[in-house]
Amino acid sequence: MRKLYVKIILFFMISPITLLAQQDLPLTSDTLDIEEVVVTGTKIQVARKNVPMSISLLSAQTLERSGEFSLLPVISQQVPGVFVTERGVTGFGVAEGAAGGITIRGIGGSPNTQVLMLIDGHPQYMGIFGHPLADSYVTSDAERVEIIRGPASILYGSNAMGGVINIITKKQQKEGFSGSAMAKYGSFNTQKYMANAGYRKNKFHVFASVNYNSTDGHRDSSDFEILNGYFKTGYAFSDKISAVADINLASFNATDPGIYDTGAGEHIDILRGMASFTLTNNFENIEGALKFFHNFGKHEMTSGFHSEDFNTGVNFYQSLTLLPGNVINFGYDYKTFGGIAENTFGDVVFGDTSIYEQAGYVFIQQQLFSQLILNAGLRLESNSVYGNEWIPQLGFAYHPMAGTTLKGSVSKGFRSP
Repeated sequence: MRKLYVKIILFFMISPITLLAQQDLPLTSDTLDIEEVVVTGTKIQVARKNVPMSISLLSAQTLERSGEFSLLPVISQQVPGVFVTERGVTGFGVAEGAAGGITIRGIGGSPNTQVLMLIDGHPQYMGIFGHPLADSYVTSDAERVEIIRGPASILYGSNAMGGVINIITKKQQKEGFSGSAMAKYGSFNTQKYMANAGYRKNKFHVFASVNYNSTDGHRDSSDFEILNGYFKTGYAFSDKISAVADINLASFNATDPGIYDTGAGEHIDILRGMASFTLTNNFENIEGALKFFHNFGKHEMTSGFHSEDFNTGVNFYQSLTLLPGNVINFGYDYKTFGGIAENTFGDVVFGDTSIYEQAGYVFIQQQLFSQLILNAGLRLESNSVYGNEWIPQLGFAYHPMAGTTLKGSVSKGFRSP
């Protein structure tokens, strides 16, 4: 049976007006109304204040200042309503009862399939069980993070019941070469190393990074290590059309120390990978992207558990402007996911499957009288096993005065069983 989640969100936000004055000069004032842009809200760049959903942004500066290797603790510390379970310096892990459970406004947890993790807009979760891998997200590879708090299945489909966390990866911004490195050492023989470098020349850019994190753990048999490599390159064919390709590999080993005084739990050996290719267009009245992605993983545990999984698909979306104040967003998603999970000691197969999902959606925004923005959308999701699911959404954003925004939305969230 499908799980459905309907939530009504209404909140009032007042942002300060900035006054600039130069000392010892004639006093002048200027009001700055800076429109923050987001990608997660409607998949294209729009002002955050015009999106009916509650969206939080974490910038690269916030991530760097945190000093954290893993990305999820920063999100938990910085974003209201988001909570991530941790177990000290030993990594998150993926076994039953492990840490790394994500909740947004109380929705999520374990199994962690009610909060959708995205990298550059495409889904990131284990194809055989559907949960994200908390240890594979690192701060040094993220340009910014966008968090939708509340159901977002209208645009992203299954698993977006509690919300969406979209990691926007880094790319080289400056012309020429640049790079940075970091090394840290702490208690329990905890070591953290990071190095990255990038190059841009005219229309071509490339960026690469390597991260290593290890610890002996704060308890016996709680050691952990992870090696993460990331590579991204792109080319702008013109100021209207560009392409980007990237690949990420993460290998980590961890030991679950088990319940106190009962002996060590399982040792886990995991390899995760991701590759994608994106072609974007940005014309005067239409913009969007075509994305291809492939995620894969291999998990081994000392209990005999073994799994191999995949998650492969394509996202296509466009934003069309026909009339002043009107934007029509439409798209099509297709993905196939699955794999095999078994216990090699007892020759027991838990699952061996391949499932596909496809969906079409439309999301319309209309501005009225320069102060009111109305939004409405509908998505039809089709699962090869569980059939069809209709996902509607209605919302508004109202600006009664400068610096003040009133928002509301009614939406439906779901996940495939």
